[in-house]
This record gives sequence, C-alpha cells and structure tokens, in this order.
Amino acid sequence: HKFRVGVSQIATPSMIIGLDYELITDEGFLNNPYRSYRYLVNPLDPTAGFQFAQEVYPDTRTSDAAALRMRYALPGRRALGAQYRYFTDDWGIDAHTFELSYTQIWREHWTFDVKYRYYEQTAADFYSDLFAFESQDEKDWRARDKELSEFSNQTLSLYLTYERPLRYFFFEKTGVTLQWDHIWFDYDNFRDLSAVSDVVGEEPTYDFEANVYKLIFTLWY
Repeated sequence: HKFRVGVSQIATPSMIIGLDYELITDEGFLNNPYRSYRYLVNPLDPTAGFQFAQEVYPDTRTSDAAALRMRYALPGRRALGAQYRYFTDDWGIDAHTFELSYTQIWREHWTFDVKYRYYEQTAADFYSDLFAFESQDEKDWRARDKELSEFSNQTLSLYLTYERPLRYFFFEKTGVTLQWDHIWFDYDNFRDLSAVSDVVGEEPTYDFEANVYKLIFTLWY
C-alpha cells in the first residue's frame, strides 16, 4: 500500500516552497533470495573462518518519509533549489537526504543544471556484517545487504539540455540532455571480503566511486 500527499505554496513572488509526505507498507517475501549473510564457524575462535546462509527478513515493512523543498528565482533566468528529506521505517533505518541545485537558462533553447546530493542512513536492526551464529528460526532475522547497513553517499550532477519546438505529426517539442554524475559511497559497517585479512571481521570497510554518463532524448506530445 502507498499513500502520498503534498502541498505547494508561493511564499514570495520569487520563492515556492513545498511539503510532501509518503507512507508505504509492503508485505510478502521482501528479501533477495540470492543474498546471504555470514556467520562464524566457531564463535569462540574467529580464526576458524565463516560460512554463508540465506538472509532471513521480516515479511512486512512500513516506512514514512517527509520532504521539505524550496525553489527560489534569481535575476537573469536563474534559480536555486534546496530539499531536505527524512525517512524512517520499522526495520530501524533512519535516513537523511540533503539536496542543493542551481539552474541557468541560456538564450532560448539551452538549460544548465548543477546538483549536489548527500545521503546518510543508519543500519537495520537485524543487519550485521558478521553474525556469531546461524539463524535459529524464521523470526531470527539476519541480513548482510549493504543497502541495509550504515552508510553515506554523495552525488554531484551536471546537466546540459537543449530543447526546441517540433511540429511533426502530434509532437510539440523535442529535447536532448547530456548528464554526468559522480557518486561516492562509504559503508561504515559493511566489509570488503575481497581484501585479505588474517582475522574474520577485521576486513577493511567497503567504499567506491563511480562516474555515470547519460544521453537522454525526449519528445513531448
């Protein structure tokens, strides 16, 4: 089930603010059948190594999210944007998202956008990178999905868009956007098992960076 409501208000001739709320309830098989958690072969001797077993999740999840957003027009066909979003669920995850944006319209057809996004979350109550022993029953939940761990990420995005009217069949406008994203991920309690470590549970934490390029064609009708 999903419930969403939002309101927008013109605060000044140059500024619009908005508030959104979303409630989501999921029920059923919620974990990925191909993901596993790991546990110690001998809890009293970490050097004995570890084994894997299929993750065990609850069969329901309810989450709430609220977002406050603002858009402010500047002279010279420019605009600033800001947004804060708070997320929480009954699995124990609390997340905060901060976003800033700048938009510049150039001449008649060109738009340039810059966005920065920061995200952080706590781990789910039943997440661990390494458990002491195997799950005992279906209510003894276990997860090692890194998206349920404690982590943060940052994204810097650049967009260059060209749009112009199009009078062809029933189309009204066409556009093309070139987008570049640079993404940083830092996981606080998810460890990189590809690294060599003499002691189980002392592997370095996982992190990575990525560049993503997109070319988007759009038609309006």
